[in-house]
Amino acid sequence: MANHHVFELIHTISSAVTSPDGWSGALARLSDATRGSVVLIGTTPRTGGRFHLSAHGVDPSALGLINGPLATAEANPVFSTVSRLLRESGGGIQFKPVVLSSVVPEKVLLESSLFAEALRPCGVRHPMTVVLEASSERAISLTLGRGAAAGDFRTEEVELLAQVAPHLHCALTVQRELALARAGSMVLDSMDRGVILLNSEGRICFTNREGDRILAARDGLGVAQGHLHASRADENSRLRLLVREAALSAQGQAPSSGGSLSVSRPSFAASYAVRVIPAAEPMPLACGVRGDPMAAVHIQDPERRSIPAAESLKALYHLTGAEAELAIRLYQGATLAEAAEQLGISINTAKSHLKMVFEKIGVSRQAHLVRELAASLGDIRTS
Repeated sequence: MANHHVFELIHTISSAVTSPDGWSGALARLSDATRGSVVLIGTTPRTGGRFHLSAHGVDPSALGLINGPLATAEANPVFSTVSRLLRESGGGIQFKPVVLSSVVPEKVLLESSLFAEALRPCGVRHPMTVVLEASSERAISLTLGRGAAAGDFRTEEVELLAQVAPHLHCALTVQRELALARAGSMVLDSMDRGVILLNSEGRICFTNREGDRILAARDGLGVAQGHLHASRADENSRLRLLVREAALSAQGQAPSSGGSLSVSRPSFAASYAVRVIPAAEPMPLACGVRGDPMAAVHIQDPERRSIPAAESLKALYHLTGAEAELAIRLYQGATLAEAAEQLGISINTAKSHLKMVFEKIGVSRQAHLVRELAASLGDIRTS
């Protein structure tokens, strides 16, 4: 493939990250450049379990089989190849495509359930795969596949995939971060409190909808040269100190777990209740912010109706009502047995709910759960 065509393909991939239609077009362009290949992007777990594919040019029923009964190493030789590549690379990403026929005997592929039930019905005979990303938990790979008439992948097509693989990796990373930022912003905008992210110098990097409303009112809190500012000098000094300590703590350079203050309002409305906490990842990433130690400022306006805490937790972590109520009790200091008694459920039911809460929030201990809830929502109130 001529260099200018390679550059056009790379440009198409890089330009497609903000648009689902653009991404589909980029995969179609990659397919055309490799003689009509189907494109499959898969996530392979590193510690057991099934993998999951999305695809371009693959029949949905075949994709369902690949993600369902065929999502095992025994049924799918591509799965085994990706796992072997990861072992050989020590987990490092080399963006080195592998033509499956060079590592898997033809007989193994043709006699596999993958080929009989999914690839052959889709007209795929020759696969080529490349690992785009790897971590201790998972790997992401891209596989191209085409029919017998097109023949196996040639050297120039292997080289083409090697050239565009780093750009595909970057595009997937940006897509993931944008999706997380959009989801994070939507959740934060649904909250009844202002959420403002500040860097270590106190400069505002993000505000949710309620935060925008509070700052626009200029009633005790506002913006001065890009910095969060309290009207009263003593309150402003206290706010700046808390922000600086929280940001340093997020960077691992201070022990602060945050602090609270009341911010009075010239309108004589009830004072804002402000809490400043360290905001380490993933909270800044969920807001589309990265690269700086952060402090998160939560602002509660007593004049505004409060959204129930359970509703906030359900929206933020996709908890059920029962799971959210249990999480609130634990956050407030109850033991699991006490929480079960308060909610009128058995200890076994409470344990089952807690297991799901851990999975959805991504923690494994109650102490970590409390810390995560504090970092995400500040002071959870049940009134």
